[in-house]
Parts: sequence; structure tokens; C-alpha cells
Amino acid sequence: MRRRRSSLLLRLWVLSLSTFVVTALVSLLVPDLFFDSPIEEFYARETAAQVEQLDAMLDAPMELTRAATRLHERVGLDIEIWTGEARVVALGDPGATPRRIVLRPATEGRPEVVAAYAMPDPPPPPVDLRHLVTTLALVILGGLVHALLLRRLVTRPLSRLAAAAETFDAGNLDARVGLRGNDEFADVSRAFDDMAGRIEGFVGAQRELLANVSHELRTPLARIRVVLDTVDATGDMTLVAELHEDVDELQGLVETLLEAVSLEAGDERRGLLRGGMAEVDPVELLELAARRFER
Repeated sequence: MRRRRSSLLLRLWVLSLSTFVVTALVSLLVPDLFFDSPIEEFYARETAAQVEQLDAMLDAPMELTRAATRLHERVGLDIEIWTGEARVVALGDPGATPRRIVLRPATEGRPEVVAAYAMPDPPPPPVDLRHLVTTLALVILGGLVHALLLRRLVTRPLSRLAAAAETFDAGNLDARVGLRGNDEFADVSRAFDDMAGRIEGFVGAQRELLANVSHELRTPLARIRVVLDTVDATGDMTLVAELHEDVDELQGLVETLLEAVSLEAGDERRGLLRGGMAEVDPVELLELAARRFER
């Protein structure tokens, strides 16, 4: 069954996107959990406190109106003040569901005084250095986590590939990467290991060939030397035919050697060089050996 390919590019995208999302969420949530309440709550408390201060001016209608007007103009507060059923101050429209603060509860002979107001839009919050530093620290931490995961995903396989290539280049032909998986790095690893195995086998065949050829060359060379010595001593030129046979044998060995050391030589040719055996007629072999010994 064919394994499903795991795309390295897709894994990098998922890793980067997930790290960014987690870092952004943590950066937004952590400051609100560990620091002061948001600016809206603070502004609402401050506005309510200023409205409550109007209770000191309930017995001075003119001062009460001026103080409410200052609030309306300075912070945009729409406010109404009711004494019982009578509206004594009306600045803007607090809306259908305003906030309500009892400035003075009802007592015997005096009606309840209530301030109804609508919260204005809060001003832009000031820059909070604590929030800024915390956010930056979380972003840096997220970047470090991303770098560590990226190193595990990309840098470590590349380092193993580079180390195996350097070891192989230094002459250690059994060096392999050995990465497992079904992504692009594993494909490169398997291709490198297969190539290294073929090169190791080819170099081994060459070394074995050189050893075999060096051994095979000694026999015809020794025979040639003996024949030449015999010709010099006796002047018998009939032995020249034996020289031709030995020279032909040497030529065949040299041609085989040249074909084997060529990078274009096939596996079948290299297989013949591993000291392979060939079928021969034993009678002819014995007759040849006898003729050699007769000389």
C-alpha cells in the first residue's frame, strides 16, 4: 500500500500559522488577566464618582446646573437630574436605558433626587509599558518556540545530510543518513543512501578487480619470461607461438580491466570481474599444463 506523502511545505505553513495564532491569543489575554481592569471599567467608575459629587449642590440649584454643565461640556456626559417627578437639569439625551445614581434618597417631606446619565465614549487609553513589555516578551517567547520547532523539522535533517555527505567525501564509504519518514527529507536521505551503496559496491568491485588482475598478470608474465630465456639459450623460434598466446591473454586482461574501471560499465560486466568462474574442458586444461611443464 502506497504511503501518503507528507508535504514539508504544508508542515512549515501549519507550524508558522499555529505559532502565530497561539502567540497572538496569549498576548491579548494574559495582560488582561494579570494587570488592571480595562479602561472602560475605570472610566465608568470615574464618571460615576463625578456624578455622585453633585449631591453636595442639591440645595443650590444654580451651582448644580453649572457643575452638570461642566461635566456635559468636558466629557460629553448627557445627564438629567430628577427631583421626584420634576426634571431640574436636562443636558443632552441620556437615552431610554440610562445609568441611574440616587443622589439623595427620599425622606419625610423631601423627594428622591436621581441622576440619569449615559456613558460617553472613553478617551483612547494611554500606553501601558507593562502591557507593552509583556506582549513583546510573549512574542519573543513564541518566536523562540517556533525556532526550536523549525530546527527540529528542518535544520536537524539538513545537518544529518551534510554530516553524511562530508563523511562520505572523506573516504568513509559506508556513511549513510538513515532518515525515516515520508517527507522530502526522507526522500533525499533514501536517494543518498542508495547512491552511496552503489558507489561503495562499485569501488569494492574495482578493488577486487585490481587484486584479481594483479594476480592473473603474474602467470603470463612469468611464462613469457621463461620462454624468452629459453629462446635466448637455444635459439628455438618455435616457442614464439607460445609468446603470442601469452600476449593475447595479457591483452584480454588489460581490455577487461579498462572496461571495468569505466563508470559506464554495467553491473553484468563488473560481476565478471569478481574472480568469476568459467566452464572449461578439463582435458584441454591438463594438456596445456603438461606442455608448460615440458618446457
